Amino acid sequence: MANGTITLDDVLRLFQQTGERMQQTDEQIRQLRESARKSEKRYRRESEERYRRESEERKREYEERVRQMDERMERASQALNEKFDRTDRQIEATNKQIAGITDSLGWFVERTVAPACETLFHNRGIPVHQVAPRRKVRRHGDTMELDLTVINDGVLMVVEAKFTLKREDLDHFITKLPRVTEFFHEYRGMQVLGAVVGMVVHDDIARLAHKMGLFVLVPSGDTVKIANPDDFKPKAWPQVETSAGGALMPADPGAGAPG
Repeated sequence: MANGTITLDDVLRLFQQTGERMQQTDEQIRQLRESARKSEKRYRRESEERYRRESEERKREYEERVRQMDERMERASQALNEKFDRTDRQIEATNKQIAGITDSLGWFVERTVAPACETLFHNRGIPVHQVAPRRKVRRHGDTMELDLTVINDGVLMVVEAKFTLKREDLDHFITKLPRVTEFFHEYRGMQVLGAVVGMVVHDDIARLAHKMGLFVLVPSGDTVKIANPDDFKPKAWPQVETSAGGALMPADPGAGAPG
């Protein structure tokens, strides 16, 4: 360009410069796009890696919680099994103790009480024709068991035996006595008396049984004795009988204590 006049060379040079700048701009745009693409790829890769690490961490945490829970459940199961085992052993020991007590009580009734009854009650004015241990009858869907019976032609003495005689034993026995002939029909018409015996009988229980009209037999050396005074008169228990229609009705009380 001379004297302010634009020549053809000036125009060509201007176009050339413009083209170069456009090429530079395109290159810059290409570089920016490549950089953006790389950044996006790197971001995606980093995000995926971060997600993978977080997922693995969450998985490890979950597996650890499951492992800890399994350990707690295993310990609880072991403790429960040990408790069940102890309970089973306690039940087994209790059953053995009960069986031992039952065997001891049966031996006591058959070997000590039964042989002594004939002489003891004969001395109290009650002749004895038969002594029979343990009788059991089921009627009307119910069951009655007699530990020991002492019998003559007109009197039935029902003996209730316990290892340790208690108040509730007496209460139960006096509700059973009026129903004896309801179950044992062969004793109908007989006078029913009651007696209690225990391998352990405390004085207050003996006095209470006496007041209820029951004979009280207590251990005495190798045998048993009647704890009631000589002038004791036992209660004769009126029986509840079954009518022809199956209903229960009280029987005629009849006579009192045997002479």
